[in-house]
Amino acid sequence: MNFIHGIDRRLASRAPRLREDYLAMAQAFDDRALRAINRLLQRPWWSRAWIIQEATCDNETFVRCGRDVTDFTAFVATINCLVYHVVRLSLRGHGIPDIRHLQKVIALDQLREQRGQSKYRPYLLDMLDNFPEGVTSDNEFRTASQASESWVNRSALLAKLFSAGLLDADGTRWISGDFESAFETRTSGDLSSNIGRKAQLVAQANYILIAGDTYIKEVRHPSKKYRVEVTPARWKLWASKLQEVADAASMDTEWDLKSRAQKAHDKMVELYPEAFKREGLKADES
Repeated sequence: MNFIHGIDRRLASRAPRLREDYLAMAQAFDDRALRAINRLLQRPWWSRAWIIQEATCDNETFVRCGRDVTDFTAFVATINCLVYHVVRLSLRGHGIPDIRHLQKVIALDQLREQRGQSKYRPYLLDMLDNFPEGVTSDNEFRTASQASESWVNRSALLAKLFSAGLLDADGTRWISGDFESAFETRTSGDLSSNIGRKAQLVAQANYILIAGDTYIKEVRHPSKKYRVEVTPARWKLWASKLQEVADAASMDTEWDLKSRAQKAHDKMVELYPEAFKREGLKADES
């Protein structure tokens, strides 16, 4: 805390300073203090919902570490100093904190400033939605938009792993189950207003766009029996649902859903053309 209180506020600004300022700062930095602050910043507190609430909604906020207490603004000044200046210096024997940890504290300060400038005091859920660092670390307090963003990211990662051959049959089981849920069993939610439904649908498009080439091989020639059997008729049904999404979604829908759904539909037709010609062939044969 003595280290934090000793930071010259002039050094915490973004504006370039004289060489003398840098030299004075170099002499002030203490390696043990830097390591201690770095360890403090690595803790999951800074992205937890109750921390965001305390740091942004109270008029006065303090940082406590044991018996030591400092004003939050002084703590943020230290973090700004580390971000804008320490990384530019080559100090022998002095540790440089991981910038990723620093950003969470800066994000809290930005939210606090936004709330102070707002005419109407926003609710905590609004604050969480605007948290610049994204998803909170305590899952039970995630907002719908944060949880949806996490869902989209997770589905894209799964598709990449499956495409790289790292999931084997588990990838097929997961993707087929998700398609069944999205287009057959769990279809509730207004596309124009429900962020969860949008995330659910863009996840299906991601599966096809990222891992469609791998997925179709298992669909055509399954290596085992799956609970969700992907027949040609089912493939065609899912593709038609994606086309409906592409037609209904607006141009500014999150995650570029309209374009992704259209591309995914077209790729499904390209990957399994027989599924779309099946009825026509039967008619010709008759």
